[in-house]
Amino acid sequence: MAFMGKLGWIPVHQWAIEHDTGVDPAREDPKIVVCARGCIGQVASSTAPGGAPGESTVTITKLTEQQIAMHLEHLAEWSEMNGAIQRTYLFNDFLESMAFVNRVADHAEMVQHHPDILIRWNKVTLTLSTHDAGGITDKDFDFAKFADEAE
Repeated sequence: MAFMGKLGWIPVHQWAIEHDTGVDPAREDPKIVVCARGCIGQVASSTAPGGAPGESTVTITKLTEQQIAMHLEHLAEWSEMNGAIQRTYLFNDFLESMAFVNRVADHAEMVQHHPDILIRWNKVTLTLSTHDAGGITDKDFDFAKFADEAE
């Protein structure tokens, strides 16, 4: 079983470990994987590059409008815009803005999920969407929570 990530295929049990799902890799393929943070992954049978026919993969599921609205209730300064979530942060000066951007960039590389970033002297706007899923997913809200804590 494997998960298609930005850097390639990783085993479903590795995705489970990273997302704290407690999925037992010896178990028959689960159809839906939900992590402790609420990330939802769907296991589907397909052939991973270099993998065996019928090997399972995990795909990240796009959220419904209702799920997005529920998440946004807990992130008051974020809003939905054109299939993405967005927030503008205000800092005292350019150096504070850039320090924040660097923290965001380090995290983006670590989790392999990269926001669109607009920098305007003391303002930084982050826009998040999961392109592989074609819209907003739990990955975007996880990243938004990180950014709010990194502010």
